[in-house]
Amino acid sequence: MKGLFTLLSLALISAPAFSVTVSFEDLPSENFFNDTGANVASFYAGLTFGPGVTGLSVTRFGGYSDAAFPPHSGDVVVWSAFDFDTTIAFATPQAVVGLWYTSFDFLTLTAYDIGNSPLGSVVGNPNTDGFVGVSNFLSVSFPGISSVVISGLPSAFVFDDLTFSTTAAVPEPSSAILFGTAIAVLVLRRRFLQR
Repeated sequence: MKGLFTLLSLALISAPAFSVTVSFEDLPSENFFNDTGANVASFYAGLTFGPGVTGLSVTRFGGYSDAAFPPHSGDVVVWSAFDFDTTIAFATPQAVVGLWYTSFDFLTLTAYDIGNSPLGSVVGNPNTDGFVGVSNFLSVSFPGISSVVISGLPSAFVFDDLTFSTTAAVPEPSSAILFGTAIAVLVLRRRFLQR
């Protein structure tokens, strides 16, 4: 029976880590480019966006070219119309940061520690021709991410569904491991019942 509890404990340990997703669907009107164009800044608790990060909506304020730069989910994406670098700072250091993007050119996501030293970066390929685009996921994973910088051509990329977590996700067990675990549980159960 003790072996069964050990196996169940291992199964629980391998569960994915909790993460937070910001979809931008709840941005107020003043944070939209086609309204007053105010920077998103600190609208979301524990996050600071800048400079010049504003929202675009498929249906509000006359819409935008969403076929070329589609949202990953919902109706809203964010972008920077004038800056090559968009910064997202975290009040609490993170272990994983990711986002869904559409970009006309290569897009770089760089993670920084609390001292503003780079931890590493990843580059996303262009995924729109300016008429039709798709949304792809881009993420960085390092302990102690204090901020990330998204670098690309101004007005040529959007992002959506910012995801972050203070703990790195543990890989899910493979089907072979799960099958082996199920066999071990059955063997232990049979031995326990024969006593």
